[in-house]
Amino acid sequence: MNVLPCAEKAGQIVFAGQAATSDQKAGTSSAESLSSPSGAVASLGIRPENITLCDADAGQINGSVAVCEYLGSEQFAYIDCGFDEMVTVRVAPDEAVPVGSVVGLSFDREKLYTFDGDGARL
Repeated sequence: MNVLPCAEKAGQIVFAGQAATSDQKAGTSSAESLSSPSGAVASLGIRPENITLCDADAGQINGSVAVCEYLGSEQFAYIDCGFDEMVTVRVAPDEAVPVGSVVGLSFDREKLYTFDGDGARL
């Protein structure tokens, strides 16, 4: 599972390490922000199969493709989003994911897990 550092500001989840785009404040998730549940959110968890690659300006966060690992029936793309660890995304084995390209990551909101600063699920 990917565990992404974040914080709650004004009812929205914001991600550390994310650069601002023309329609964003620095560090916010994207124009299509994730709303926060009640509680102090410190990290967000999401499995690789619940993330979809999209255009850089269309996802909740964006990053640069660092590595693609082809495993036959599937492949994993490792995306550098400015966090301490790369974000792992499972993609179809025939999907072209050029190393070095900038991509957006779109989360399946029904599959998100939020955690407080002690690691307890909210």
